[in-house]
Amino acid sequence: MVLDHTQTTVGYRCPACGTGVISIVGIFKLSGDLIRLKCPCGGSELQLCYTKDRKIRLTVPCLVCPRPHVAVLSQNTFFENKLFTLPCSLSGLDICFIGDKDQVCAA
Repeated sequence: MVLDHTQTTVGYRCPACGTGVISIVGIFKLSGDLIRLKCPCGGSELQLCYTKDRKIRLTVPCLVCPRPHVAVLSQNTFFENKLFTLPCSLSGLDICFIGDKDQVCAA
């Protein structure tokens, strides 16, 4: 039996210091508890977890808004796009980038 190691890259910009925070997230790591992608400055973190209906819930810090944005994505959207962005609902500025590592870094 061969297991498909599905993974994607997730990135965001820290609203506290402006640093780009990027991490690879695999389906097996995500199937556990809450994942926190923390900025090295300690000023922000992006949270990922599965919902009861097996979708992926993201809580993303925003560069504009004082509170983080929450988005719920299907596994297909999360793991199968070359680049998927989540915008701030107030400013339209992309605050989260999901997909291929090179494309996430470029975005």
